[in-house]
Amino acid sequence: MAIIVATETEYGIAEIFCQKNSGNLVSIHDAFTNVIVAQNASAYFHQLPDFWIGANSLTTKNVWKWTDGSSFDFNDWGKSEPKNTSDSMCASVSMNDGYWSAENCFTYKPFVCEILNADTITTTMKTTEKTLSSTKKKTTKTTTTSVRTTSTVTNATSSPPPFPVFQNCSSGWTYFAPTNSFYCGNYSSFLTWNESEKYCKSIGGHLTSVHSDLEKRLIWAYFIYLGCYNKQPWIGLYSADVGKTYQWTDGSNLDYQKWVDGSPNIYGGACVILSSYSCGVDTEGFYNWGCSELRGIICKKT
Repeated sequence: MAIIVATETEYGIAEIFCQKNSGNLVSIHDAFTNVIVAQNASAYFHQLPDFWIGANSLTTKNVWKWTDGSSFDFNDWGKSEPKNTSDSMCASVSMNDGYWSAENCFTYKPFVCEILNADTITTTMKTTEKTLSSTKKKTTKTTTTSVRTTSTVTNATSSPPPFPVFQNCSSGWTYFAPTNSFYCGNYSSFLTWNESEKYCKSIGGHLTSVHSDLEKRLIWAYFIYLGCYNKQPWIGLYSADVGKTYQWTDGSNLDYQKWVDGSPNIYGGACVILSSYSCGVDTEGFYNWGCSELRGIICKKT
């Protein structure tokens, strides 16, 4: 099943959406599939130049892979592509000619997910959406093509849950290859920082550490996917000496810090939250906060 999503977003957020619908950004293994995917997408991505697919070189420089782990046995790069520069590590398909190009992963584009399932999946769509479907033999890929604008694709036999499945970390870990780590968020109830760390440890992890802009962007993706239900969740950074120094609960190196202006400060508290412009907050980055406040959490395990 392919879910065609017209909403433009960053590459990492697109992959998170696909994973939460039991799939990945689409992988392409032959010229025929390349044409079919491009043609289907062009029917819905009106006046948009290109769209995300699952090819990226995030884990190893200049080595392109699919997010679903399948063999990278086909490509259709345009002239002088891929660029293989540090800011062009995610692949998009041109709506004009179908050729691929390497793009900045933080650029906003529509995208196509591919869902692997043994049987045909029927989805309920709003009246503004269209669904095209065809069924192959059992145990092959189903090719239900769905167009999504602003609503979430859900199984026709059930109502959507109030929050995504990763509110329950024990069954909702999401793997992110560039960091070789798993993540999940718990938004079913708000917890203090100490309660949050205890919760993460109880399921084999810690409150998340952050070691790069890319990892920070991944965590921001949870904000957007969760509908910004809680704008500033706890992360694993804290101070044990009244703000003189900070450390991660998972014991990893403090090799990346993205404090908002004015933080850390002696008035803010010994624990840290992460805020994002994407959810309408006027600050973006780390912010020290009172540990007894109740907030949502992001857990991480390796």
